[in-house]
Amino acid sequence: MFPLCIDHDIKQRFPIGTRLRILPNHACATGAQHPQYGALRPDGGIELWPRFYGW
Repeated sequence: MFPLCIDHDIKQRFPIGTRLRILPNHACATGAQHPQYGALRPDGGIELWPRFYGW
């Protein structure tokens, strides 16, 4: 178990509107909750990828 570490400065480091990239530890648990994916292109634009159903 890791000790609990509360970041009291998080509001200053990441104010509302900050764009973050969050990397999940497993794609299945994350991807299954959304009907499409927003893929970040090299130019910074977003491309929408529809989800495949029927596993």
